[in-house]
Amino acid sequence: MPNLFRLSKTLTRIIFLTLLLGLIIVGIFFFILPPMEHSVNSNQEVNKPGSVSPLLVNEAPLPVEATPARYGDLVMHITATGLTRPLREVIIVSKVGGEIVALPISEGQQVKKGQLLMKLDDREYRLSLAEARDALLDAQVEYGLMKAEPPSYDNTSHTSSSRFNLNLARQEWEQAKKKYQCGEITESEYEQARMDYETALIFTGQRREELMANKSGLSKALIALKRAELNLSYTEILAPFPGIIADLNIQLNQWVSPGQECFKLMDLSQIEVEAAVLESEMGLVKKGRKAEVNFAAYPGEIFNGQVVSINPLIDPETKTCRVRVRLDNPLGKLKAGMFAYVKLESQIFKNRFIVPKEAVLVRDNRKLVFIVRSGPDGKSLAKWCYVDTGLENEQYVEITSSTMGLKEGELVITSGHYTLTHDAPVKVMNRK
Repeated sequence: MPNLFRLSKTLTRIIFLTLLLGLIIVGIFFFILPPMEHSVNSNQEVNKPGSVSPLLVNEAPLPVEATPARYGDLVMHITATGLTRPLREVIIVSKVGGEIVALPISEGQQVKKGQLLMKLDDREYRLSLAEARDALLDAQVEYGLMKAEPPSYDNTSHTSSSRFNLNLARQEWEQAKKKYQCGEITESEYEQARMDYETALIFTGQRREELMANKSGLSKALIALKRAELNLSYTEILAPFPGIIADLNIQLNQWVSPGQECFKLMDLSQIEVEAAVLESEMGLVKKGRKAEVNFAAYPGEIFNGQVVSINPLIDPETKTCRVRVRLDNPLGKLKAGMFAYVKLESQIFKNRFIVPKEAVLVRDNRKLVFIVRSGPDGKSLAKWCYVDTGLENEQYVEITSSTMGLKEGELVITSGHYTLTHDAPVKVMNRK
């Protein structure tokens, strides 16, 4: 019995403590829950445009970046890909044969205009030049002797005049020239009239000097001398323009044949990109428009260029047109054959009210921007402003209307605005 009494007393205490704990918990919910509901309602009111919460008055301003809204040109672009090529490129070909005795260049070397690139053994060509000079001297002697003789046309002038009427031949040639220009006679008929006139000049003594030069061999000797001088000049190859050596296929003491390709000379001071533009977009490309080009070799770096030519032919297989964009390359970073991504200016819409694309957010399926305006105490506040937009490109969006009357020059927030609420205090970090 004593044990049962003690057990009953213990159960009574446990029940009493349990009831007391329950009353305490109910009291806590009763006194604390209403203030929490009030706080939630207050926060909801803060997020609504046009409401100012007292809790935000002493809140620290949030750092943001902002850019002024402005009027400007909205430029649309089209994209294309292509390969680079040098501004100028020549394949250096040996015009005469011989052994290479000087090759003061290497692949990738920068050379100046007029610099020696290659020299062949010229001894044989110098001998040919000496022979041509001797032959010319003999012809000059023969020409002088013939010129000292009296003209043979004096004794046969009546025969020459009867066979070759110079005036008549001149008239026929002039008439033939007019008819040929009008398309009344063929080219062969015109050439026949011209040859008749030149023959009449020779046999009437009008071209006596030319006839003696031909008979004495002087004309042929002069031609042979010029050819020998030209062949000798071909033994030295000089740079036709400043550039860089590429595809060097020869070496010192090698024998080269006439017409053999030796190396390339490329001018990389400027680079041209041959971009393939779709046929459907060709009407939007104009010569002289600006272009932005980037390369996989230089990620994030933009090279500015200009459209210099548009091929009038469309490739029937790819349905693309070749557009050439020229870029300056003063540091020589760009090489020939590089793959390029090209962004070409297409349409330009003048005097549009624009903001950066980063400034436009979407809340509840509506577009908005945050405008930075001064509050009653002079501090900067973020104003929630719904907007209607028009055209846009990769950087800017056209604003056609706004609920808070956005004006030119007012700052719109472009960074740090994803969690902002209306009238939240802000501090613009990039203000100049």
